Amino acid sequence: EAAFHELVLRASDGGEPARTGTARIRVSVLDANDNAPVFSQAVYAVRVPEDVPVGSTLLTLTATDGDEGLYSDVKINGDVKYSLKKISEKASKIFHLDPETGS
Repeated sequence: EAAFHELVLRASDGGEPARTGTARIRVSVLDANDNAPVFSQAVYAVRVPEDVPVGSTLLTLTATDGDEGLYSDVKINGDVKYSLKKISEKASKIFHLDPETGS
């Protein structure tokens, strides 16, 4: 909800007389993961011929993410990484999904 937060840190050692110190801390919020990725299609379907060569690209997923933020001058919060979940061991040997490109 805020781009930054300012905090005040106060510390004391408990001695007589007490020694104290104060520091101001500014926390910059890059972004929260508050936007879900949006795919270019609601359903992806492909027909695969029986004789398609091994290693052929069958389809490419495309998604965008509205999150913002920079880390070392590289946009990361809006980047989309693709992965397969709950896939059988047999299927994982047959299909490959490129985590960067969605192919």
